[in-house]
Amino acid sequence: MDLKAGTVLHNGKYVIHSQLGKGVFSITYLAINAESGQTVVIKTLSDNLCHHHHGDQFKRQFIALGRLLSGCQHQHLVRVIESFEAAGRPYLVMEYIPGQTLAKLIQANLVPEAQAIAYIRQIGDALSILHQKGLLHLDVRPENIILRQDTDKLVLCEFGITSQLTLGVRQTHASLMAAGYSAPEQYVSKGQLSQATDVYSLTATFYCLLTGTPPLPAP
Repeated sequence: MDLKAGTVLHNGKYVIHSQLGKGVFSITYLAINAESGQTVVIKTLSDNLCHHHHGDQFKRQFIALGRLLSGCQHQHLVRVIESFEAAGRPYLVMEYIPGQTLAKLIQANLVPEAQAIAYIRQIGDALSILHQKGLLHLDVRPENIILRQDTDKLVLCEFGITSQLTLGVRQTHASLMAAGYSAPEQYVSKGQLSQATDVYSLTATFYCLLTGTPPLPAP
């Protein structure tokens, strides 16, 4: 169910402004915190997951993931503010990051080597926080990294297919892989995902910063 502008959530705390994106697994909205006036991003599960025969399990995992992510505090990692349920649907509330994605930045100009190295170090630091919590990102690419407005600071966003190592969650649909950025093991139904999977994607992102194009897709 798509939420319309003006929809109120969480006992009036959040007001939906507009839909930012809709994917296979989730829907993302821009919203306003009615108490503080702060702009936030709210993510929820898609209808096909909520109505799936394992829907209750997906909802519990989504909320549990939100709680884990809220404990991952880092200047280069988007902040998860809170999670809640409304009308049987789970929601994650995240900070809104003004700026442009690295993908758009690369379209305009290639990034000098020294700056590219600095950028990759920033995202590497963010990934290390996730990994310490037993999480994988699994979708590191320029489209999911935002250069915060009027700064040289990057923020890693979009946990659409983040996987909890302890739960063994797997995302192996080839049609959902990011060609050039997804590691070979992500294309294999029983591929062993690890922290190295994120490092592969980070390295591919570095390559793209320097050349303007992603590497060849994994075989």
